[in-house]
Amino acid sequence: MKIYEFVCERHKEFGELGWRQKGQPGFDPLWGMAVAHDIMEHFPDGDESPADEFQALGAGMVIRQEQYYANKGQLTVSPAINAASDFPEIARHIIYEKMHLPEPRATRPLDDHFEAYIAEFAKEARKLIVSEFEHESKEDKEKMREIVRKAQGWVRIGMRRAMRRYKGRLNEALSTFCEIEQQADRLLKEAFEGQVMQVRIENGFVRCQLEEPEYA
Repeated sequence: MKIYEFVCERHKEFGELGWRQKGQPGFDPLWGMAVAHDIMEHFPDGDESPADEFQALGAGMVIRQEQYYANKGQLTVSPAINAASDFPEIARHIIYEKMHLPEPRATRPLDDHFEAYIAEFAKEARKLIVSEFEHESKEDKEKMREIVRKAQGWVRIGMRRAMRRYKGRLNEALSTFCEIEQQADRLLKEAFEGQVMQVRIENGFVRCQLEEPEYA
């Protein structure tokens, strides 16, 4: 059995309550999808570094694909476009907070299906540079385009790692992802700031449970 713990905290920018994984102070407190993302798409040896974030985005494109969005009634949403929506925040960490994004190791292309995702991710990320960073300096925009180039390698690495991690179990992984998301969202409606949620996973079975508060 694997047990994960998340703390209910208020997002500094949005002002809403969300879940932040214990032991990851750099993560933002967010909703159930982020809980499932942290558990299923981040890798056990990872952290909040940009390279690990891009790998997790790649893993997300492997696990969720079109089926996840179809089940949610979001037929027009591409997994690659959804992943690229996180690019501006990661880029800001690299440019303005001086977080390091190393050069990825050389990677072999995946099959055409996943390579199309990577190309779509890069195309959307470049669009976001134009729309969200229009007032930034030419130098910073050039740095961001370089981040897109490196990100593609890290996304591909994350995809390949996810394929190995969930080999023969991708449908089960998607089912587990959706179950974590739904249960975490339900508990968030009744949780209070500072309360801890435990997520237990055993043989594909998911149970999210709030810890009872301690009274003096």
